[in-house]
Amino acid sequence: MSANNLVKSQIEKISLALNTSDVNIMDELKFDVSTNVRRALAKNRNTPSRIINRLAFDPALNVSFMALQNRNCTEQRDLRECANHPCVSCTNSESSLNCNSCSKIKNFKY
Repeated sequence: MSANNLVKSQIEKISLALNTSDVNIMDELKFDVSTNVRRALAKNRNTPSRIINRLAFDPALNVSFMALQNRNCTEQRDLRECANHPCVSCTNSESSLNCNSCSKIKNFKY
């Protein structure tokens, strides 16, 4: 990733993750500390299988779920035990996603 991409805001990185076809940028974004950026990358149809397959086993359930839905994913992961978790099926846009204030998570019983 170029030095310019390293200083991008989260919103800019989310947009980049959703739209880039540059595999070098994707290789960097797959390690981003923001689950929103990784989730956006998992939704990008240009993301190659080797990156999508890694994201399919991301510790953040919403990242894994989105990666498993990507047509380039060749891995399988059973998320049925987590199916009721609100993060798994979250449909909110990454650019406005704020998990810390999500009422579904706050009200969810583990």
